[in-house]
Amino acid sequence: MSSNEREKIILKYLKEALKKINGKYTLHFKFKSESKNKTSHFLIFVSKKKLAYDIMKDIMAKESTHKYQGVATFEYNPYNDENENNLFPPKPIDDLKKELLEKYSGRTLSVEDIHEEHNIGTFYIKANYKSALLELEQENEIITNPQKRKKISGRLSMGDKVEITFKKNEIWKMF
Repeated sequence: MSSNEREKIILKYLKEALKKINGKYTLHFKFKSESKNKTSHFLIFVSKKKLAYDIMKDIMAKESTHKYQGVATFEYNPYNDENENNLFPPKPIDDLKKELLEKYSGRTLSVEDIHEEHNIGTFYIKANYKSALLELEQENEIITNPQKRKKISGRLSMGDKVEITFKKNEIWKMF
């Protein structure tokens, strides 16, 4: 088993054990060692409260060394070699868009409700959801209410109360 696989298993069982003692919300932040490609240690955050989880998630995301499409890796790497082994860097906002389209097909929810329902256990913060939803709006995959919103720095805003209607996923038409 590779060291990455071992790390994933240890984190999985640690988080499960924390949940058994009422640690409902957990996050981990990885620190790479000075010797390249080795993990030095993890910082594990655990809370019973969703608000504490959201606050810490935002803090850890800001402190991440690497971000792909604005999505944090929840890792500190002193070498800052994010693309060293990535011939094709990850596209997490594109992945989030696909997940949202599949999960919420035909439904209407507010931005806040989507974030609350989907973000636990992911690396996504609210800003990532708003970016994905703005892209989906531009691609005509969702309908927003209100459609006319103010612009901030030349970009359309996406407030927490904006209602998002996901178009019905019609995969069956392809067959």
